[in-house]
Amino acid sequence: MNKIYVYGCSFSEPFQIEQGGPQWNERGYRILRADYWGTHLAKKFNMGCITRSLSGVSWNYITEQIDQDILDWTKDDLIIISPSFFTRVTMEEFSKRDVQSDFAGHFKSWDEITVYNEKRWSRKIATLQHLGYNVYTWCVDVVRFVELPKNLITAEGKVCWKDWMDINKQY
Repeated sequence: MNKIYVYGCSFSEPFQIEQGGPQWNERGYRILRADYWGTHLAKKFNMGCITRSLSGVSWNYITEQIDQDILDWTKDDLIIISPSFFTRVTMEEFSKRDVQSDFAGHFKSWDEITVYNEKRWSRKIATLQHLGYNVYTWCVDVVRFVELPKNLITAEGKVCWKDWMDINKQY
């Protein structure tokens, strides 16, 4: 069975729907205990759903999950990637994510971080698409520093899904 792989932060997982938080199997795949947009989409296309998203993570975490899975993908799988907030920083080398605030004074400016993460996201999406994978992407933030990638999912013409969510508060 072909699969939908979903990568991102809380916008790409069953955030606050599952009781007891996320659980993972021996391969590191999410054990889903609640439906969310990824599982609904998988059912619509008669595909399995692999959710690698986790709330509160940045592009550093997301791209690592992609790199772990790429050898498992087939060209018939559907890959959906949200880069999270471009200003979000998580350092996967730390044992706890909550200690990062101790280092906030050493970060580059928010614009520099945004440029860096937008470029990394844009290159990763273009590379995966160039390799022939069915990669779609969507953004929570406005994209300011790179060209929009192919297969960008928009919401009623809005590139920034946060803008759409602020207008459509019921979602």
